[in-house]
Amino acid sequence: MKKITLVNIFIRSFFIHVTLNFRRMQNMGFAMSIIPLIGEWNLQESDADELMAKHLQRFNTNPYFAAPVIGAAVRLEEEKRGGASNADAVAIKQSMMGPYAAIGDTFFWGALRPFAAIIAVAVAFTSSLIMAPVAFLLLYTPSQIWIRLKGRISAGKTGDRVHSDDEFAPDRCQNTISIVDYPELFFSVAIS
Repeated sequence: MKKITLVNIFIRSFFIHVTLNFRRMQNMGFAMSIIPLIGEWNLQESDADELMAKHLQRFNTNPYFAAPVIGAAVRLEEEKRGGASNADAVAIKQSMMGPYAAIGDTFFWGALRPFAAIIAVAVAFTSSLIMAPVAFLLLYTPSQIWIRLKGRISAGKTGDRVHSDDEFAPDRCQNTISIVDYPELFFSVAIS
């Protein structure tokens, strides 16, 4: 696959939450993310419709952890097209979305965002109000971009094994969540 296609898929993964709907959640964002794949493969209209219909099923995960799932699905579709694998991209996608939603929600929205907000409030009290949002963004944004990029690269290399043999394994993510939870607790007590 061309690098420009991978970059297009990665950039589109940032917008997966834009088309959120209550019936199938992030399915349209997921399908929109893999459109560059159809363009590179020059699929006939019927094959493109089949691929899109397959990936328009219900999909819901943490938006920051969507990139690894998209990467794994794209890798498996590529292997299936080349005849190297019979793995079902939809089944892998469905099995990865739940655990990644739990990990992402716990880490980003349950630990990192409150931690960054507490630091931002501390900065607002100690220096200036203008630096508070900057401090929040400097703490929060790099980590979610790193997770997206690292997850996409990892998934592109390993396909369906992305969740078992790298740093996105649940036990490793739990250690990271614990590291952020302790300072968060300390700063909440200190501010109150």
